[in-house]
Amino acid sequence: MSFAKFAEEKIPEISAIQDAFAVRAHAIQPNAGTGAFSALTDEQKSAELHESQTRQSKQETHEETGEAALPGKLPSENLLPERITSEKLMFENLLPENLPAFAEKIEELHRKSADSPAVFELIGTHCKIVAEMTLFVCKNYACKNCDCKSSVCRNVSDSKVSAENVNAALAFAGALAHDIGAYELVRGEGTDEDPIRYEKNYVRHGILGYNLLKNAGFDEQIALFARNHTGVGLTKKAIEAQNIPIPSDDYVPVTREQQIVMFCDKFHTKSLPPKFVTAKTAVRRCAKFSEEDAQKMSKLVEIYGEPPVEALARKYSMTII
Repeated sequence: MSFAKFAEEKIPEISAIQDAFAVRAHAIQPNAGTGAFSALTDEQKSAELHESQTRQSKQETHEETGEAALPGKLPSENLLPERITSEKLMFENLLPENLPAFAEKIEELHRKSADSPAVFELIGTHCKIVAEMTLFVCKNYACKNCDCKSSVCRNVSDSKVSAENVNAALAFAGALAHDIGAYELVRGEGTDEDPIRYEKNYVRHGILGYNLLKNAGFDEQIALFARNHTGVGLTKKAIEAQNIPIPSDDYVPVTREQQIVMFCDKFHTKSLPPKFVTAKTAVRRCAKFSEEDAQKMSKLVEIYGEPPVEALARKYSMTII
């Protein structure tokens, strides 16, 4: 299935998730109906999202300085750093119905970058799987701590429910793009004579993907999904301590959307053959790098829950480890 068709089929699900977050952002009453946001025109949706995020940013202040926080900035206990790029504002109004066109362009770059159709199938399928898990996590996060029992929460009166807005369309788009840099490090036709193989220093694929996306004209906020998804976030301290062969810097999620894609990426491998990964295995795999990484992954599982790996493994006819 093409990326565009895949995205088109996900529009109703993404719109429903956007509705759930719009409920919180605008305090739409439960009896307004599930189409309260999706029934708006494109212009109204864009204005509503921009207005809600502007309102939210004004409400969120640093206790120490009183400075208004940018949309998408999260507290440190949620494992996001105390910094965010202003480019968030450039792409925040991506609408679900625009996704097929975006998906078509990102698939073109996938195919152009792939060494062979087999490599495209490996990496492209992984990105679509991560995108599916991303929507599940966004939906789960929208309904977190709510007892309404609906597939998309409408209970805006429950004070336990987070009012933070997450752009599910942006997260989905970022998931489709996040591993684009892998093509520069994966070779082969996928045959016995020329098997698929990974080049050394695969850790570079994040920064390579960032550069590839920027050079191809994609928005900074999309390129950051590639840059900031490796492991549970690569810090400057870890890069220097372990002599990791990428420029010394922090490569960690700076928005909730980036963090969700990074998290979902840990539940599917591009090994040969590809496999799904349980939460327990994901934590154990992180522990190979450091106990701190394992603790971070455990915390993320606590925040987001485990994606539906069993159902997806059946859908894609893959095994689970």
